[in-house]
Amino acid sequence: MNRRFASILWCCLGLALLPGLAQAGAWPQPEDGGQASFTLNGYGARLQGYNRFGQAVGVGRERRLEGSVYWEHGVTNRLTFGLQPRLQASWMTQDGRASNNQGMAEAKVFARYTIHRGDWDAAAIQLQTALPGVAVRDQPRLAEANASYEIRALYGRGFSLPREMSGFVDLQAAFNYRAGVASDEMLYAITAGWRFYPGWMALAQGSTTIGLRNAGPGGADYAVRRVSVSMLVDLAAQWQLEVGYIKEVGGRHVSLGQSVIGALWYRY
Repeated sequence: MNRRFASILWCCLGLALLPGLAQAGAWPQPEDGGQASFTLNGYGARLQGYNRFGQAVGVGRERRLEGSVYWEHGVTNRLTFGLQPRLQASWMTQDGRASNNQGMAEAKVFARYTIHRGDWDAAAIQLQTALPGVAVRDQPRLAEANASYEIRALYGRGFSLPREMSGFVDLQAAFNYRAGVASDEMLYAITAGWRFYPGWMALAQGSTTIGLRNAGPGGADYAVRRVSVSMLVDLAAQWQLEVGYIKEVGGRHVSLGQSVIGALWYRY
């Protein structure tokens, strides 16, 4: 695969994962270059709450509106730094009672080092800290009281297709240590992309978060599986628009919901 095609593909792969679900792929940003996204996410779920023993607790509905900025910058051709703050508003009705909350949900800061980069593939290790957020009140809970610390392994591979099309597959696995009483987590994600027409890319992802059942008294311990699809279209040389749909399809101790997202991407 020639170098020019490879560089175009890696730029596409940098947009592989849906904002808020996971971070970008194994490939680094070019030195002194990077990308940013501005994302809105609308979420809704019918509540059938469960306690840590699996017993049903309460019924109702939850709606959330979330805005986030995702930014990453290439310090060198292998080392990329980034951050992602999130603002969130939530409205909940449960057993006839209504509550709402808004504030900073959390802010993630990460560093990713690419340990291998070929014409077709790349592999990296990423370290991330999620800083506690600040919310108006405790219910519905938006801001975790403690930080979390994550180590993530990433591998991506691109390939060419007939008629000048291209695609990729991205694999990620992570361990997330959560300070305080919340359960630690394992996270897995697989993403596939298909550039089927110049300026258009279809994306699909499956992801899983698994609580490791080591929560302290009153700490969150859950599992959730999500599937998502989105479409990415080039607006100009440096601007892209993404529209997507996310569905929670299974889990443990969690109500399942769905969301729609819209994101505006900028590369520099």
